[in-house]
Amino acid sequence: MSFNWFDVIVLFGMMQGIISCMVLIFQKANELHKTLLIAIILVLCILSFKIEIHTLHLWDKPFLRYFPLGIDLLIQPILFLYVYSLTKPNFEFKAKLLFHLLPPELFFIHSILVYLAVLPIDDLQQKDICLLYTSDAADEPRHVEG
Repeated sequence: MSFNWFDVIVLFGMMQGIISCMVLIFQKANELHKTLLIAIILVLCILSFKIEIHTLHLWDKPFLRYFPLGIDLLIQPILFLYVYSLTKPNFEFKAKLLFHLLPPELFFIHSILVYLAVLPIDDLQQKDICLLYTSDAADEPRHVEG
């Protein structure tokens, strides 16, 4: 595992995001749009961690293969809710707005189930083949390059 400039920049960005979230958390004003901004920053930090897993080849470690970082879909609804909370006067969070978070929730639950299904398997190629057999409805599995 070797660091290059890209990794250093991404790690500094993650650190800056975490520090920004801490500053926002410890401010006295407790407003919904601030909470949504914290959520956006945290999601971006987690997505940066996902990038680091791939660029540092940590994806090749058995316990990190298929690690549940499937929150890519979460940024759009949170960004929508953040902008909506800033632009709508007297914004109140209602339960029907939670439907915007349903697709990311389902995707994340699926990624957790996939991770737990292949976690006991130590061989990376076996993990990939296991998922091909379970996710493919056809009788013949697809060819895996190894």
